[in-house]
Amino acid sequence: MPLRVGLTYTQMKLGRAFEHLDQLKREVALFIQSKPYTERRYDDVQKLRHIISVEQNITPDPIGILLGEFAYCVRSSLDHLAWQLALLTTDKPGRLTAFPIDSECPESGNKSFNQKVACILP
Repeated sequence: MPLRVGLTYTQMKLGRAFEHLDQLKREVALFIQSKPYTERRYDDVQKLRHIISVEQNITPDPIGILLGEFAYCVRSSLDHLAWQLALLTTDKPGRLTAFPIDSECPESGNKSFNQKVACILP
């Protein structure tokens, strides 16, 4: 008999994603407050120009890590949702069942897309 938990795991993963998003917002705010760029100004007298260059400082590692964890949790919650949808049509979804996020559209005969939604679509 298949495990039917409804949307519990989907909601748990999404909740975790929002925790990462809150942390990410705090880290980005701190980064922005720290003046994350270097500005240089100088005159190019020969060409009669005033040059302004702005260079961004290196983005702190926690920002990239939190962004990745947020995206991973959102993706995982969508996969849990796909599994629960598949359980509505079958007792044993295929192991390739997943939320169909692909670069190709399904109309192009994308085999990967069709495998992911085979148990979801009647």
